[in-house]
Amino acid sequence: MILSNSFNAGWERPFRSLLLEEPIVRRVHYYPRALRVAMYVQSRLPDQIGLSEAAKVAEMAPTAFSRYFSDKVGISFTFFVKTLRIERAIESIECSDCTIRSLSESSGYTSFCSFSRAFREVVGMTPSEYRRSTLASE
Repeated sequence: MILSNSFNAGWERPFRSLLLEEPIVRRVHYYPRALRVAMYVQSRLPDQIGLSEAAKVAEMAPTAFSRYFSDKVGISFTFFVKTLRIERAIESIECSDCTIRSLSESSGYTSFCSFSRAFREVVGMTPSEYRRSTLASE
């Protein structure tokens, strides 16, 4: 699980994430290609974003970009995108009465099962369990 409790470090940054640990966010900012891709991914989250598309944004070959991103940022590009999509879903779950199925679609998942599996991998519980826990804590 990659949840971070100490995110607000007080430095200004164009790329933000509530779920990715601060060292990962700092590494994204340190490498211009990684930052360019991160900003692109955040702006296009509901769309299907593949490795080859991200590699074009970074002006690299897909295999080289995959290796570059993993080496420099510390997580795979696929897990990076997954985490940002789940982050968007969490924001929607906390401030929306929409069904979880519709939230999965607005987060860029075409399959509810894939969304639920990814949510559990990143957060440690299903979307329904998360919603219940946030409602119970209010």
